[in-house]
Amino acid sequence: MKKRFMGMAAFMLSAALLFSGCSSDKKNDKDDSSDMNEEIVEAVDGYFKQLTNMSLSKIGKYAEESSFADLDLKSDEFDVLNAYIEKVEYEVTAAEGKEKKGTGTATVEITFVDLDKILDSVDDSSDVDELVEAINNKKAKTKSEEIELDMSYDDKWIVADDAPVYDLLMDSFEDVSDALKGGDEPDVTTSTDETSGTEETSGTTTEATTTEDPTSASTDDTEPVETNETKPAPAIVDRHILPADQIKDYLTNQIGMAVEEESSNGMTAYEFTNAPDDLSFIYAEFDDPSMCQLYFEQFCENVTQLDGIMEDEWQGNTHHFIVKDIQSMGGCTLDLYLYRDENALLFGGISSEKGADAPIEYLEIIEYLGLYDIPVV
Repeated sequence: MKKRFMGMAAFMLSAALLFSGCSSDKKNDKDDSSDMNEEIVEAVDGYFKQLTNMSLSKIGKYAEESSFADLDLKSDEFDVLNAYIEKVEYEVTAAEGKEKKGTGTATVEITFVDLDKILDSVDDSSDVDELVEAINNKKAKTKSEEIELDMSYDDKWIVADDAPVYDLLMDSFEDVSDALKGGDEPDVTTSTDETSGTEETSGTTTEATTTEDPTSASTDDTEPVETNETKPAPAIVDRHILPADQIKDYLTNQIGMAVEEESSNGMTAYEFTNAPDDLSFIYAEFDDPSMCQLYFEQFCENVTQLDGIMEDEWQGNTHHFIVKDIQSMGGCTLDLYLYRDENALLFGGISSEKGADAPIEYLEIIEYLGLYDIPVV
């Protein structure tokens, strides 16, 4: 029993270190490199944050005349593209520039799902749900390519031309897009102003009327359908956890948990623990959304390093992990919940003995906070 609790405490410490005011090891490696311009790296990070969250209307803050800004897709295409883009990973391998000249470059290695392999693996390439499921599969094949981005400086660094990113990702997406349109069928997204009166034009107009999503013209403000397979964009899905003051009041005054507070570098964090340390929460708010995203990614990476059997899914803005038979923690199970929006994180962790279920009273706390709706079995 003691060994299990010590393991939980050690894991919580690794999570708490995210809020120590220090950057990630990867970011520190970048900052220490002699050929790495930190401000350019931050600009590229901001650009890819907006891209992978599919916040296309905001991407112009980080890229001049972004090729993605005016992307107009049918609803089915957008659903698949959202799943595809959100799995994009990147690493800035070089960044240099001169502010006086106002120019610079960033070399970025981009890793993305191999869509050709996806199309080969599904039975019906026009089935949106099947495509999304295949893209989100942990075993989905990926490939990596290195590109160079031109940067420009005018009070701050921004991406001068993101065409290399667009061409790399969207060229790969073309086959999926064609499959969703039915192969050789006319593109239903073309303008219907060309009313030639032919039977072909009439057929195209009918299909557009029956398949077009009326909300797709403004995808950034559209609330997506919440599924356990699709990670939501934090700027889109509504916040559903309790406000910070209610979280603190509930966990301390009603549940009786101890709390420690820390503030540094534009972040305020609270860690809540109970006496045996088998239930823990961390709540943090950030001034900079990019730091919120960074710490979220670090936490997820910590989880994937656990030596156990892991399951994970999404519900709204909460990523839920269950890691069973963790060898380094006496074979116990961790039930982990991580809520993320643009400026806040709420982590919840429950430790259970090997073969035991999480206590129902703990799950009720998770539900009360708005972290997760526990399914009724």
